[in-house]
Amino acid sequence: MSDDEDQREDEGSDSGEVGLSEETLRALREFALGNGVFVDSKKIIESVRDHFEIKDRDDIFKMSYASKDGERKTEFELKGIKKELGQTLDSTGLTIWRAAEHLCQFIIDNPPFFRGKTICELGAGLGLVAVLIEKLGYVESGGSLVITDGDEPTLQLLIENKVDNECFFESSYLYWGENEDFLSSYPDKFEVVIAADVIYEDCQVEPLLDTVAAILRPDGEFILAFARRNVSIDKVHRAAEQRGLEWRIVDEHAEGVAGVEPVFAYTWKK
Repeated sequence: MSDDEDQREDEGSDSGEVGLSEETLRALREFALGNGVFVDSKKIIESVRDHFEIKDRDDIFKMSYASKDGERKTEFELKGIKKELGQTLDSTGLTIWRAAEHLCQFIIDNPPFFRGKTICELGAGLGLVAVLIEKLGYVESGGSLVITDGDEPTLQLLIENKVDNECFFESSYLYWGENEDFLSSYPDKFEVVIAADVIYEDCQVEPLLDTVAAILRPDGEFILAFARRNVSIDKVHRAAEQRGLEWRIVDEHAEGVAGVEPVFAYTWKK
């Protein structure tokens, strides 16, 4: 077997084990080598974990938010997984990411986007955004909140956080692009669809936008907080436009948060 074939076999083994693409594994190898990590090509994930001495996975996130005008503030705790590289490779929804915190600040600063609306969150992770929305009382007066994720372990932890914070939003499994069962439960669709830091690879863009287009009402808005990773925001914009959506920036800056794009809103073209 050639060296190239050996490498492809090694990458395929890692990919099958943790659900990562060859492109992502190559990027991880580059990161490891750039940080002085000795890489066993057949155990790339374990090599990185061992180097950073990652052992204790559990964490409690203490969240506190206040609106810039001083009118609203709240705090709460979430169970999750520490953000160190290697702990989150198996399931990206089990920790809190930078764009989610940016979206939370946008939400607390902009009640009219959310108050009294029917809301669905895609890739909800630990439930950070959902808990914040409910704590702020945005779903009262005719509103509703459904949060979704396509990862079963993440959903389990999300439900724990829901119970611990005495929240009442609905939670549902939803794998992007497979929308029929979900729509049978929510045929009226949603006025607001939200997502934060949910795009890690090119292959996720089309299914995500398919789901957005399927569940968004004709007068609805899709609010996306995007973090720069392996996928450009231009690719997301193009996929949205192909489905009849147009975009605009609704929050320009994520102050002090490196690598985070503005918050975007997508609406149906008139």
